[in-house]
Amino acid sequence: MAAVFAALPSITDSETWFYLAGGIGAVALAIGFIAAAAGLMFGWKMNREQQRKTAVQITKVESGAKERIGTVESAANERIETARAEATKEAKRIELNANQKIEEAKAQAQKDVAAARLRQDEIALELRNKAKELADAQRQAAEAQLALKKHLEEVAARQADRHLSTEQRSRLIEILTANLKGEINVTCIGGHPEPCNFARELVDALTKSGWTIKNFSEGVIFVGGSPAGLIMQVHDSEKVPVRATVLQEAFKQVGILAPGEVIPGLGEDTVSLVVGSKSNQ
Repeated sequence: MAAVFAALPSITDSETWFYLAGGIGAVALAIGFIAAAAGLMFGWKMNREQQRKTAVQITKVESGAKERIGTVESAANERIETARAEATKEAKRIELNANQKIEEAKAQAQKDVAAARLRQDEIALELRNKAKELADAQRQAAEAQLALKKHLEEVAARQADRHLSTEQRSRLIEILTANLKGEINVTCIGGHPEPCNFARELVDALTKSGWTIKNFSEGVIFVGGSPAGLIMQVHDSEKVPVRATVLQEAFKQVGILAPGEVIPGLGEDTVSLVVGSKSNQ
């Protein structure tokens, strides 16, 4: 420094000091500029280092954040997959359970349908049996009614007075007129007017046919019981007068039965017709 100052020219006048001050000022300005530049350079270097450190820290933070985000995403994805697997498993279980219930319902429905059809067949069979029983009962009732009607008609016929119908009378007169005729005794029992009323109708038909009524005894009381129906009496069964057989056959053809009876006390050629009470047969 002393050498510098020694080398400097001597400062004796104002111009010299002016120039010297100007030089010092310039130097000071230069030094200030250099110092400022150095300061800027130092600050810039400091800022770059800070930025580098900050960038490193940011990178570390970002890396840590990314790592944590990856961990969280991985855990979330794992939980999602686990939940999805469980949901799929549960859905399959529900579907399997539903299918099982559907199959059970189908099987039960088939059983119910089969049971219903069986019951329907049983009911149809019962109805057919009932219908058959009803038809049988109706048929039996109809037969019973018919039998009852017939029985009542028979009872009424047995209880009703005997009469020759118009057809019977005409046919009887026709047969007797065309065959052997003769004398006959007619007797009707007493106690009731019906036998003698019927006997009068027979006597009238015989007379119209050409027969001779030798004796007509009405209201006769028989000892030991009254005869029933018509009885053709003759003396001997071996010597029956022909006219008795003719009359018996004529009665038969018009639906009147007159069985024969042997009375030894009668004359050999005597034919007697006894009109008894109405027969219950």
